[in-house]
Parts: sequence; structure tokens; C-alpha cells
Amino acid sequence: MNCAREVFSTGLRLLKGGHINQVTELAAEAVGEFPDDGPLWELLGVAYQRDGQYAEALHALETASLLKPLDIGARFCLAEAYAATGSHDLAVFVYRMVSEDRRSPVWLLPKVASHLGELKEFEHALDVCQTIVERDAERHEAHFGIGFYLRRLGAKTERVIAAIQQAFDLAPETNLYRVVLASLLQEMGRHEEAYELLRQIPLSSVNCPHSLRRMLRVFHTASDMQRVLDCSRCLRRIENELPPTSSEGTE
Repeated sequence: MNCAREVFSTGLRLLKGGHINQVTELAAEAVGEFPDDGPLWELLGVAYQRDGQYAEALHALETASLLKPLDIGARFCLAEAYAATGSHDLAVFVYRMVSEDRRSPVWLLPKVASHLGELKEFEHALDVCQTIVERDAERHEAHFGIGFYLRRLGAKTERVIAAIQQAFDLAPETNLYRVVLASLLQEMGRHEEAYELLRQIPLSSVNCPHSLRRMLRVFHTASDMQRVLDCSRCLRRIENELPPTSSEGTE
């Protein structure tokens, strides 16, 4: 076999090209020949993680971490492997390490927040979203995330509205933000504002049953029976076409 650095470069190129099986075969053979090479163990662990082989990824990445400091991406993969194998606390610890490292690219942080949310770690997920906004205030999805996790944590509706409003102001073309904002305004008794947000949305552009249910409530309160009927028809059509899905947006 070629020297470790040549194998690593080849494996990295294959990984970027999506040739996961070739990477795992190449790296697995390489660590047998170079068992003290941290980058090769790291490459093997990332490849295993991308292939959904989480126990194998965990072993490879933990081995790599004993030989070298893990790269940011490898740390993220390690956290995913911990989560997938039931090591909740370790997953949270590593996700937080990734989010608190200023070298972590901003584009990776929404994934960290989402995974922390999946682990029901809403306070930590909120912290990550706030970190994103501190680093790039134009990231509308992070503002929405702040509202989402504030809601999960039982914050006052006014605080949730303020965050969702910022997301909507940055990306008014995003129907989800518009619908969630309208639903929250409706909850606060601001019915006319809620109705004005929704009445110009073409129903053909809404494919989420949860959003349609929110819209239905707003239209019903506004006594707009034509839109109630149209919304109901769209909802029935979508529910007949799609399998059950998890809830979307803030409750």
C-alpha cells in the first residue's frame, strides 16, 4: 500500500465524491497497516458514519481522538454516532463542543441545533440558534429556531412572536414563517393581523397539512367561509396523498 498520506488524500477525494464504500474499504485496510495514524482513523469513522454504520463509526472516531484532535466535521459525526447508539449525554456534550468552537462553520450550526432538538435538549438548541444569530444576524432560519425552541420551553408568546417576526421579515416568501406568525397572532387575539398575513397566500403553494390547519382556524375566525372551504378541500387532498408526518413549526 502507498504511504499513509497518499491513502488519506485518495480517501478524502473519494469521500467528497460520495464513494463511501470505496472509502471504508480503503481506510479499513489502511488502519491495519498504519494503526497509529489518526487522520486515517478519522477518515474511516466519517465514512462509516455517512454509511449509517454508527457503532463502527464510534470505534473509529474514538480511536482517532486518542491520536489527534478531531476536526470539526469529525466531531459532529462523533456526536451523531453517540446519539445513534444511545449515548445521549455524550452526544449532547460533543454537539455543544462543536457549537461553542468559533472555527465551526455557520452552515453547520443549524444541523447541531436540530439534532439537539431531536434529543429534547431545547435549551441547548436555543443557545445554538442564538449563537448563529450573533455570528450572522441575516440567518432567518436561526431566528425561526429561536422562536421554535422558546415555544418548546414555555416562553411567553410575545417573545416567540418577536423571533418569528424577525424570521419572516428576513424571508417573507417563506410560507411557514408567515403561517406560524399568523397562528401566534391569532392566539394573542390579534385576529385581523393574522387574517391579513394569510389571505393572499395561494393555497396551491401550501403542501403542509399542519400549516393548512392553522390557516383554517384563522379563516374560520375571520368568517371567510370561501377560504375555509378551499382550505378544507386542500387539506383533505393532501391527507389522502401523504403518509402521516411529524408536526411542523411551533405548536
